[in-house]
Amino acid sequence: MNWDEVWKIALAIVASMGGIGAIVMGVIKFGGDKIAERLAKRYEHELAKKMEFFKNELAQEMEAFKSGLGRKDHISKTRFDTEFQVYRELSSAFFQMNRHLAGLMVLDFARIVGEADSKEEADEEIDEAVKQVEAAAKAVNVAQETLFQNAPFIPEKSYADFLAVLELGVEQFNDWEKKDHKRGEKIYDKLVVLSGNIRNYLKSLDVIEA
Repeated sequence: MNWDEVWKIALAIVASMGGIGAIVMGVIKFGGDKIAERLAKRYEHELAKKMEFFKNELAQEMEAFKSGLGRKDHISKTRFDTEFQVYRELSSAFFQMNRHLAGLMVLDFARIVGEADSKEEADEEIDEAVKQVEAAAKAVNVAQETLFQNAPFIPEKSYADFLAVLELGVEQFNDWEKKDHKRGEKIYDKLVVLSGNIRNYLKSLDVIEA
């Protein structure tokens, strides 16, 4: 029922009251207008408050949603599994390379010959040392092949980071007799940082099940 219908009913009642009815009707009409106006303002104010509340809620939800999209990169499970396996292979190959290169830092052919009690003993130890050098060379080659073969499956930055470590590894092997311990530490530190970056990158992915 709207206010026009209310006033029609009120007018019918007041009309039966005679002369005083006009006065009563004026008072009721005046009061009714004021009440209607106050009610309208009241509900308008409450509606505005509710609208403002919902607008703020929606804005916060949208901001949280956009923020979540910024933190997460959506990726299919197949691609995630592929990248995960690639990073496992790369980590294994590069840490193996680092281990073998570190072993060369304590290798000293002159010391082996000088401390051997006989030529036969020296020859045996030198053979073992040569095998150690060959193992290091193989480890460097495996790291290089693993990186180059998997280059298409990892982000460009990850590839560049691994390549920087590989270049240091190649230098360390070629100059292993110089015993550059600082470069060896640099290789290890870069691998630790790279491992942390990969861990954070994998955490940032939002895997979409097929």
